[in-house]
Amino acid sequence: MSPTPERRRDARTPLPHRPGALTRERAVVRVLDLSPDGARIEHPDRLPPGAEVLLALPVSAGFLTRPSKVVWCTQVQGRVPLQFQSGICFTHT
Repeated sequence: MSPTPERRRDARTPLPHRPGALTRERAVVRVLDLSPDGARIEHPDRLPPGAEVLLALPVSAGFLTRPSKVVWCTQVQGRVPLQFQSGICFTHT
């Protein structure tokens, strides 16, 4: 089976310190990597693909908020408590 073709327009930059961010629902997530078009986040609860998320990224002057949509979500194997990772794309709404 051939590898899945890369669908991102821009490479994501890994964030080794995994900064925290907030969603619209005030859930705390960790940002694993970031690109101009989206991010990969880690969180304790499953996010259904297609769900709209308002991601609030910490910056020196407060928070930068980006409306986003969940593209995929998967459970991280072997993690206790359960953890999930999701790929989100930034939307322009």
